[in-house]
Amino acid sequence: MVGDGVPGRFNGNYDGVDEDRGPWAAGLYWVSTGETRLFQVEKRDGGTLKAIITDNVLPQTKVVTDEWRGYNLETLQDAAGDMDLEHDTVCHEVNFVDPTTGAHTQNIEQAWQKAKSVLVRTGGHSRALLQSHLNWVWWASVNGRTKCQDPFLRLVEAVARQYPQK
Repeated sequence: MVGDGVPGRFNGNYDGVDEDRGPWAAGLYWVSTGETRLFQVEKRDGGTLKAIITDNVLPQTKVVTDEWRGYNLETLQDAAGDMDLEHDTVCHEVNFVDPTTGAHTQNIEQAWQKAKSVLVRTGGHSRALLQSHLNWVWWASVNGRTKCQDPFLRLVEAVARQYPQK
């Protein structure tokens, strides 16, 4: 699932919203694992969102979005060519769950609400620190309390993977 919003502001209907007024947070949510990846972006447009998808989603993945025009994924390509994504959409002006396909964006919306609460608790309104707070939300979605008995050891493992010793 793909979603986006403005940190500290309600993200409702995007029609008429200035796409250049950032920073924005764009995100991906994996239903199978609960992993939530959030990215600080300065421009909320189709090109920016498509770059996040091509960099973080495998070809032939099912992607669920609302029907905002920036999510036109029919011809999305990565370095290897056509990504051949299965793209389900839901029109929030009519339903929050598509009655035919069952498609919905409720998981990414819930993940975004949790992320915003973390930003409020940690004072994550600084532009300079926003991406680090979003990274923490990602880390917690993969290594959080429900997935690890010893968070310190999981953090050490994550650091070791990121910065391997030679």
